[in-house]
Amino acid sequence: MKKILARFYAGNEKGIALLFTLGILSVLLVIALSFATTAITERKAAANNNDLTVARMLAESAVNRAIGAMKYSTILAPTADYDGIISHYESAAADLADDPVKNRETFDFLWKLGTVIDGTTIYEWPKATYDRATPGAVHWQYIDNGLTGSDKKLIGRIAYVVVGAGGKLDPAACVNQTVAVDEGASYGGNLGDMQDRDGKLASEISIFNLDQNASTYLPAATVTNFSYQPLVGSGKLATARWADWETMFAPGALNIAAPAQKTQFQRWFVLNNPKDPEAFWVDLSNDSKDEPAELYHRYNLARYNDANTNGIFESGEETITLANILVDPVVFSASPVTNDGTGIKWLKNYTGLPVATFTTAETRAKQIASNIVDYCDFNSSPTRDSDSDPTYTGNELTPYINEIGVRVACSVASQNLGSGNYQNNYSVTVDLGGEIINIYSGKAVDLNQTAYIHVLEGNVTYTYLKPDGTTDTRVIPLTNQSDAVGMTTNAGGYKFRWFKVINNAFSTPVVNAPSAGAEISNVKVQITKVLLNYGGDITATNFADFSKPDAMGEYSLIDPTTTPCGIGAAFAPAFAYFFSYQALDPRQNLNNGDWAQAKTGYAASTGLPVEYDVVGTSAAAVGGVNTGIVPFVGCPIADDPDGDIRLAAAGRTPTTLSTAYIRNAPMKSPWELGFIHRGAKWETLNIHTYNSDDDNNGVIAAAEHGVLNTFGIGEYTDGDANILDQVKITNETEVYGKVNVQAARNDPGVDGVMGTGDDDPSPVLRALFGYVRVGAILPNNGTDGAGGTADDNAPGSRNDGAGTLVDWGTDGLTIVNGIITFRATTPFKTRAQMVRTPELTNCASQTTKATRDEIIGKVVNLAKVSSADTLTIVAIAQSIRDVGSPFASSGVLINKDLNQDGTVDAATDIAATAYNVGYLYDADADGSEDDPSYNAPPIAVDEAINACKLGQYDLGADEILAEQKVVVQVFRDTITHKWKILRYEYIDQ
Repeated sequence: MKKILARFYAGNEKGIALLFTLGILSVLLVIALSFATTAITERKAAANNNDLTVARMLAESAVNRAIGAMKYSTILAPTADYDGIISHYESAAADLADDPVKNRETFDFLWKLGTVIDGTTIYEWPKATYDRATPGAVHWQYIDNGLTGSDKKLIGRIAYVVVGAGGKLDPAACVNQTVAVDEGASYGGNLGDMQDRDGKLASEISIFNLDQNASTYLPAATVTNFSYQPLVGSGKLATARWADWETMFAPGALNIAAPAQKTQFQRWFVLNNPKDPEAFWVDLSNDSKDEPAELYHRYNLARYNDANTNGIFESGEETITLANILVDPVVFSASPVTNDGTGIKWLKNYTGLPVATFTTAETRAKQIASNIVDYCDFNSSPTRDSDSDPTYTGNELTPYINEIGVRVACSVASQNLGSGNYQNNYSVTVDLGGEIINIYSGKAVDLNQTAYIHVLEGNVTYTYLKPDGTTDTRVIPLTNQSDAVGMTTNAGGYKFRWFKVINNAFSTPVVNAPSAGAEISNVKVQITKVLLNYGGDITATNFADFSKPDAMGEYSLIDPTTTPCGIGAAFAPAFAYFFSYQALDPRQNLNNGDWAQAKTGYAASTGLPVEYDVVGTSAAAVGGVNTGIVPFVGCPIADDPDGDIRLAAAGRTPTTLSTAYIRNAPMKSPWELGFIHRGAKWETLNIHTYNSDDDNNGVIAAAEHGVLNTFGIGEYTDGDANILDQVKITNETEVYGKVNVQAARNDPGVDGVMGTGDDDPSPVLRALFGYVRVGAILPNNGTDGAGGTADDNAPGSRNDGAGTLVDWGTDGLTIVNGIITFRATTPFKTRAQMVRTPELTNCASQTTKATRDEIIGKVVNLAKVSSADTLTIVAIAQSIRDVGSPFASSGVLINKDLNQDGTVDAATDIAATAYNVGYLYDADADGSEDDPSYNAPPIAVDEAINACKLGQYDLGADEILAEQKVVVQVFRDTITHKWKILRYEYIDQ
């Protein structure tokens, strides 16, 4: 029995062991299956991660390709638009061996380049305008594994576009952050800040001009919020720069939610744009490519040493000198942050400057530079190289010597002393007169202090007859003959007065011989040095104007046929000779060639010859005067279309002066360079004409830009606008907000599509030029700081009604269209080159030299043409599982249910099939994925895909494994020419 029980228990134990064994095996199986599942999952995850990593790496390589393309473009096409840089396949015969035909011009899923972030459109896929066959079409570029033969496979593809921000406004720089924005609550209403246009800062640009046709995008309340909040209570800008669009559009900032408004802002504005260097380019290598070593500091025309730190320019604070103008400029460096610059190269390179009335071109260049110095200084003493015999004298804010008059009256007699003795008696009276002219008054100051004319050197010489028939010469010295009374001018006019009488009487020695008579002939005058004292100082070394009408050894001679003064001629005024020295241009009256000389015999009907401006005035009395008003002299904007180069009749008072102005303080606008006299009659710096003729042969070639190292000032007609690229109005090394006139683009018209015929011509350029005030009266008070307040009236007067505005819709539009047209064929290499645009000098608002200069001068310093703008690269990459047989084979058939209808056959649902291979998408947001990404019907794709090969993209057969998009913001440093990444963002979609 025990044995039976033992066997029974043993059998039970074996069953339990079996159960335990099976259980353990089950657990192990579960564990094994779990490990297998985990391994499979992790393998798939690893594969997916690998696919995504490949896509991400490819996307990063696409960004590098785009930057590489921009670097290449910078070298070969430095003025080309970066917007044209895209991924594009251009087939060539050499590519056929290793570039499969099916890889060319593919475009499925390219519509995914379209990018909207937080409601802001970064890049919009061109919808109906896309055509894969055009040169500007975006294509996929395929990347293989680098192997050859049967091992070669595709691993992915990339595509990219560069979205340019060129020519847009910096929203943090285009408003004055220190005051509440004052641009009016309605369009066409209060002009506010737009009137304060000197051309100094980007904040002068009226951003309201961006939106005159669609004011919902820029209501006044929104514009007010642009200001810097710590400085202006209503401002929403918290850190002086907008960080990104999200910050700008946030409810606590501009509170912009409408997608259309966000899109429009991106068309107008650019964020994170770097500072622009205040540097100009000199093409040292003559290769039309700017290099860091070829950039130089601009010269600050507003410089002065504010010794009292009160912001007011005062006597003794001048820092603009002849020595720091006529020197070579300094190579640009961004450090330190302030640099006034040294040297104006346009004036330093004077070898092509005509000598005119000077002895050398260098001396004339010093005259021009001195005119700049004296325009900007505080005193009334001209810059010069000598007190006694200067070779150049700067123009100060004083009256000028405009005429010297000499009247020589004579009386002769032959006296019979008896016994055959004769003696001749001669009496000669010399009257000296002079005219001063005030071409600057009528603008708050009449220059009515006392002026004194001094004839420092000169003489009257004549031949007289002795009783015995022989002749001799007598000289009446005119040395140190001064106006002891002094005179003042009328406002905006001139005054002539006789100020000195010199009596010269003598008798000849007695001659015992028959008398040959008495006679004076060959009267001639020499005036070699004359100066003008102004303001009470009558010393000969502290003068306001200096003239040398006759050179040493030169005389004004009476015509030999003129009747001599013989016996019987009554003394004054019965017989007199008149000599008139007339300055051709009172602003350039130093040299003898600057004067017209006229002389005549006595004219009985008037008592004075017509050459004098004192017609009808008796010459008998010292102090006899005549005054007159010179038309338009009191207003710098003349009716004469080109008043300052007009050839006035020799010896006549000018009737028009279009740009007569001297500030007596540092400049506030580049426009003021147009007031600087060029040292030749009626010429001021011609800043409305740009000179591109580098080799000075009269023909402007395509590679000539007016920037060679030796290129500089020349003839007036050649132009001086090049100087505008070499100057600035602040001491800053770099500044924010300059507008790229080379890159500014049009806006799409009402249809929202660019290039369809109704585009809106660049609103940014129209804001730059629109409402520039021209023809404003310049208050020539020269009192910046002298009365305790800065001169706030000129240029850029904010007085309502002063001058006229460049109309936003007429002249402004004409100018903008002209720039867009001109730059398309002749890209600008310097900002001053935009002056070559014909519409900048021929619009209805530009009837005078002054107005042409004014528009250009008030815009050029706010402009740039470099490619330093912020750009956005949108890149997309897809990793691919390449299927098929080796490329050298005939390929294999692969079936796929592309339209997901459960069967594999010829496609019956073209739309669905096309969508599944990337051609259709919901572009119009109507809920239906039926919009083509191509402007032709979508390509039908069979579900039976033939001839699939490795190394080529087989549409529908090759599988897209992963996708990555990146949006990268970059900018090009114009100094180092390196590209810098500002923002790098991975986009999931």
